[in-house]
Amino acid sequence: MAIDFNSVKKSYGRCVLTHDAKMRFFRHFYDTFLNSHPAINRLFANTDFDKQISILKNAISMTIMYAEKQDDLAKDVLTKVRKSHARDRYNVKPAYYTYWLNSLIETLRVCDPNFNEPLEQHWRDMMRISIGYIVEGY
Repeated sequence: MAIDFNSVKKSYGRCVLTHDAKMRFFRHFYDTFLNSHPAINRLFANTDFDKQISILKNAISMTIMYAEKQDDLAKDVLTKVRKSHARDRYNVKPAYYTYWLNSLIETLRVCDPNFNEPLEQHWRDMMRISIGYIVEGY
């Protein structure tokens, strides 16, 4: 099944439409992600979450752009993520991306009133493209 990028973008838009919705989305994501594995919680021990939320908001947009169009700007941003998450920097192990993706899906399920199984599959397929690019740099 081809990825329906329009549906993915609309889903994300519904989750971050207002400031309150956006804050709920990112707080839920980080609550879910940080509790998904003890090692992940340790990776974020000294994190400024206001800054981290801004980074994540941009990163999700870039992952969509990269997966859809192999956009140069998106690739540049994901290349920076790839380098910073490599074993010689933050050492984000490839297995951790499963927790990240599952946390994102759980957050979408809670925050997007139109979320359903086909949309989940589009999100997963789309994110696997961008996550695959990042993990190749580990």
